[in-house]
Amino acid sequence: MCVVKLLPMELVVGNYIFNDASNNVTYYFNVCANVWPPAQCGTLSGACMLQSNSGTWSSLGNQTELQVAPYVPNAATDGVTVTYPHGAYECQPGVFASTQLSIACDQNDSDGTVHSVTVSEACVFQVAMSSRYGCGFVPSTGHSLVWWMLVVGLPVVTGGLVLVLLVVVGAWLYARHKQQYEQL
Repeated sequence: MCVVKLLPMELVVGNYIFNDASNNVTYYFNVCANVWPPAQCGTLSGACMLQSNSGTWSSLGNQTELQVAPYVPNAATDGVTVTYPHGAYECQPGVFASTQLSIACDQNDSDGTVHSVTVSEACVFQVAMSSRYGCGFVPSTGHSLVWWMLVVGLPVVTGGLVLVLLVVVGAWLYARHKQQYEQL
């Protein structure tokens, strides 16, 4: 589930693009959605790479499995990290790509800017971005009310309702079976 606050960064047509000319690679990213057009990397890819020398496109992470967490590079910085796991690109045998979009708070950056892309030995493509939509996630001491409501609160409330429903149904079944047992 993507945080509602990040939805304005989703590009319906187009991508966030970073060109790494020294490695002949162009990276394509979207926030909370697949890259566009999806034909090159598949309809589920939130991050994609084009290797210019070979013309090969590779998925760097599945956007349907995205994870949202506090800002990764520095917990004291206001921001958020969106991770796309399970890319199709294989860095080394058995080690597949994932992508972390680390979106730092920048009140002056309206739509989002990609500053750099680095690749770790664990095949994690780390994308440094900034946007005003990365603001409002309170660092280290806790998260904003919006964060808690959307990332933590919704599953807790949903889980709580399921638990209450299970208790009520269980109590009803117990009473019914007890009544049937007493009639015997």
